[in-house]
Amino acid sequence: MLDKGTVIIMLFQNIKNNFFAIPLLFSFFFSSTILSRIEYNVTLENVTMINENVMEFEINIRSAKKGFNLTSYQCSLLLTDNIANGGHLTFYYVEGTSQITNLPNYADEIFYINDEYNLIFASWVGSDVISEDRLIIGRFRLQNTVHFSKIIPKFKWNFKGSIPTILTGESFKDITIPGNFYYSYNQEFDRMLIKSSAHINIPSEFKLLQNYPNPFNPTTKIMFDLPEDSHVNLAVYNLLGQEIKIVINDVIDAGTHSVNFSSEGLTSGMYFCKLKVDNKFVEIIKMILLR
Repeated sequence: MLDKGTVIIMLFQNIKNNFFAIPLLFSFFFSSTILSRIEYNVTLENVTMINENVMEFEINIRSAKKGFNLTSYQCSLLLTDNIANGGHLTFYYVEGTSQITNLPNYADEIFYINDEYNLIFASWVGSDVISEDRLIIGRFRLQNTVHFSKIIPKFKWNFKGSIPTILTGESFKDITIPGNFYYSYNQEFDRMLIKSSAHINIPSEFKLLQNYPNPFNPTTKIMFDLPEDSHVNLAVYNLLGQEIKIVINDVIDAGTHSVNFSSEGLTSGMYFCKLKVDNKFVEIIKMILLR
């Protein structure tokens, strides 16, 4: 008969090749522990249209009272099928956007079940202390092979089925409280998704606006104006002129756009943000990071 330690090792080995084994591992631990009630908040917010085929959103976490240890997590989000507009969706974590050590880059998958898309991401086993300061679990990109429908996406946290949303604390205790998960809707998203002259004003010239806040820590918002649909390259450089990160490299629709830039892994100092639009326009701003 296999002992408990052998079973755990087998489950971990199985997870490497089978995403659906994650709930099995969680269930194993939870069956032998007492549920703990830890006050926290997890939010889905900052939904942004990069262009009509690409949207991004951010998942954040914070403690509502005192700090706690987060050992692993799995998030499951439901999205109705009419947003896809008949296209094929892909979903993944945007590298370098997380502020925790246990990254959400394991098994970022999308499944179509009961007329809904189920977006799923999870971490491996780790250890992060979550305090009252908001931390970004990660920014995620949802990409479509055609334009998204001209409707507002209604994300829903999923706590049912074989792959639900679940968080574990000390000793892998289940600390999941469905009421502590939120979708923070941004009214400005209407304007960004529905692109017509009746809803937005098209800028008259190309422009890279000063980031805000500036100085910043840990994130800042970068905005730019496009008078016409254009191929945009938006990148950040250090004082030596070395490229730190390509924020955008894609065709973007005319309008005013904004993206969030995370300073994860960077030291205090001055950085440069460069906007290059086709062969028509180049502009650079200075950004100051203060730790």
